[in-house]
Amino acid sequence: IAVFRKKPGEEVKAGETVAELIDPHSEDPRNGMISIVCEHGGFFFARNSNHLVGAGDILARVCGDQPISGRSGPMLSP
Repeated sequence: IAVFRKKPGEEVKAGETVAELIDPHSEDPRNGMISIVCEHGGFFFARNSNHLVGAGDILARVCGDQPISGRSGPMLSP
């Protein structure tokens, strides 16, 4: 389950938590939570509208002013 800490339209900084994933099957909720942090700062412009997410799902999109090495294409996303 994805719980978003940021809203589209907000600026985010590198290292800032944008969402947390909660494992509903975890016996102890404190051990079943994973923070999703932004690797690069920028403008948080989109997020997954489905809070029930799985491995490999795209949770959010952030655009910055610097290209990320190793990426190509019009949006430089994987």
